[in-house]
Amino acid sequence: MRASYRGPNKFRWSVTDKLLSLQLQYKNASAYRYVAKHLHLPSVSTLRKFVSTTAGSLGEGFSPVLFDILRRRVSELPHRDCQCSLVFDEMTVKCTLTYDKYHDKIIGFSHDGQLANEVRVFMIRGLRMKWKQAVGYFFYTQHCCYSQLGCLHY
Repeated sequence: MRASYRGPNKFRWSVTDKLLSLQLQYKNASAYRYVAKHLHLPSVSTLRKFVSTTAGSLGEGFSPVLFDILRRRVSELPHRDCQCSLVFDEMTVKCTLTYDKYHDKIIGFSHDGQLANEVRVFMIRGLRMKWKQAVGYFFYTQHCCYSQLGCLHY
């Protein structure tokens, strides 16, 4: 990895280096932290900022950015491995607000303006080949019945 030196603890990383580091960090975060102690690698905050600025703001709802990533991924697969299913799951999240300084907005409210404590994630999963891709998420304040899923739209 090569980075241009810009001063004490300041480096300019190439896109290739950031992507490689991002893959390693996603595969095993603790291994990335260990390797980063011994080698010059981009910091986790640098990788987060890179993802935020590259992928754009992935706001609540079905994301065109994620559908584009899915389209690219599927175009590289053989036809038989493109069979997939739509799955969704709910997770409980901490009731807190987070300020996104890069996009100047507060994250953590549900669509009705209350503090969210649940998130519903929609994913596409491969049936024959093991792959998955998130395509959207929604914040909620409580469990909802699945008859309400029809009101979610792109």
